[in-house]
Amino acid sequence: MSDAKSYRAELQVTRNQLASSRAALTSARTAINAFHSGNLQEAVRLYDEALGSDPDNPYLQNLRAYTLFRLGRIQEAVPGN
Repeated sequence: MSDAKSYRAELQVTRNQLASSRAALTSARTAINAFHSGNLQEAVRLYDEALGSDPDNPYLQNLRAYTLFRLGRIQEAVPGN
């Protein structure tokens, strides 16, 4: 692959990663607002959406788990149980 093609391919990968991060951030912000408004079910849905874009994000995983805990859904909140 030529240097120009390699550069364009790497640039596209970076753009895709950035778009995914933006989507996760938007969902996370909305989820946090839903949580603070008391709409916990919606917050979980939005955290799931954010984690779909950034599945290895420990901050999002923690926020989702705490929201599930607040809903009394302990088994879902603690992975591996």
